[in-house]
This record gives sequence, structure tokens and C-alpha cells, in this order.
Amino acid sequence: MKIVYTVGTFDMVHLGHLDLLEHCATLGDKFIVGVASDEVVDSYKRNVPIIPLEQRMQMLKALKCVDDVDVFVIGE
Repeated sequence: MKIVYTVGTFDMVHLGHLDLLEHCATLGDKFIVGVASDEVVDSYKRNVPIIPLEQRMQMLKALKCVDDVDVFVIGE
């Protein structure tokens, strides 16, 4: 089984995100999306996400092309 994994903030989901996610789903048997925690986002962006982490994850889980979603953290 080939697992495909990508990570992003996915705060304000747009068509570019959807295109990326749909493409990634075609690259393997299972597609998992890591959603950057607020701490991770804070380490590389000036602004904190507008949409809370749990809601960002819930939106991605609702997409047909996504098999699973997890929180992406650094150092664990």
C-alpha cells in the first residue's frame, strides 16, 4: 500500500488547495493530510490562523479525496 502525505495550514481553503489535494489523492492508495498546529504556523507565519485547528481538520475530513487527517506538530 502506498500512502501519500502532505502538510499545510489550510486556513482559508481555496481552489489551489483543492487542486493540490485532489492531485495528491491520485498518487497512492491512501491520502493523509497533516494540518499544521497553531504553534507550527506561528513558527513560519506572522498571522495566526483565522479558523480554529479542529474546524480546519473537520473541513478537510469532509472532502472525498482525503482519507484521513491528523495534526502536524514539530518535535513529537
